[in-house]
Amino acid sequence: MLRVVTGSAPQLEVEKPLVQKVNSNDLLSLNGRADLAAPTWLGWSCDQFNASTLAGIVSSPVSSVRLPGKALLQLTIKEGSLIPGAIYVFRLAGSTTFDAIAAEASSTVTFSTHYVPKIIQATSEVTISVNRPPRDGSLLITPINLAKTYALSEFRFRTQGWVDDVSDYPMDVAMGYYRVEIRDMISVSDWSTKTEQIVLLGEGFENLDYVVTGVAQARDVFGGIGQVFVKRQVLPHPDPAVASAGVAALLIQANATKNSELFDQVLYAAVAGINKRGIICGKFTADFCRNLGREPCGQGVSES
Repeated sequence: MLRVVTGSAPQLEVEKPLVQKVNSNDLLSLNGRADLAAPTWLGWSCDQFNASTLAGIVSSPVSSVRLPGKALLQLTIKEGSLIPGAIYVFRLAGSTTFDAIAAEASSTVTFSTHYVPKIIQATSEVTISVNRPPRDGSLLITPINLAKTYALSEFRFRTQGWVDDVSDYPMDVAMGYYRVEIRDMISVSDWSTKTEQIVLLGEGFENLDYVVTGVAQARDVFGGIGQVFVKRQVLPHPDPAVASAGVAALLIQANATKNSELFDQVLYAAVAGINKRGIICGKFTADFCRNLGREPCGQGVSES
């Protein structure tokens, strides 16, 4: 072990984030700046984590020794590492008095050096508040005509009950639905304060009992998003000829009124009717079919 004593205390400053709250699912980078008159040990810590836990949630070095001059020490915290609603204090410390300990690396014959500060001479810290996204919301999907629960019928989407911290308002909402995976969701109501929308739904897939999944999302002023899901059975239209004529009329109406939402809804519903079970080729995997918006028929190539 070698003790290093180099000189005067470092000047440290941790930059404050540009926003009042950060979101847990975002990558968080903290910047510490140092003005060093001598070789200096610099290291990060957090009031909510021990050293090993902190090292496990970051993708940058927690500490290092820097030479004299101006230095930047960044701490990058991985997405999902911080708890929504929690408050953390991150601290950057510096010392010109530290031990240099040589340790043999576990898998090689080479040696590495571990630095341990003996006297903390300077610190700078920043408080991080983690946003808690909107919560407790609900979504109702109900047919306008109780006798019409099949494709290309009108359904009312209504979301309500969302709550959030007072400082997180205003809040806006968006709604949509999908058949198999959320990545294929079609938007039926873009971000706005509107909480209700009349929607023309397409049928679900036969092998999923004709069930589709509705989604309502609420977003606060800091970009935190909460979401709720609800399932709804939408049967095939009982008369394909009537459905086909209805699609054509609705597309003409959507084009004439420049209603892009209606156009997307009708097109999405029509595609569901076309992509019925049993009409797809058995040369491909189920994922290949899903990526094309087609319903897997169960006769494709095995994915194993």
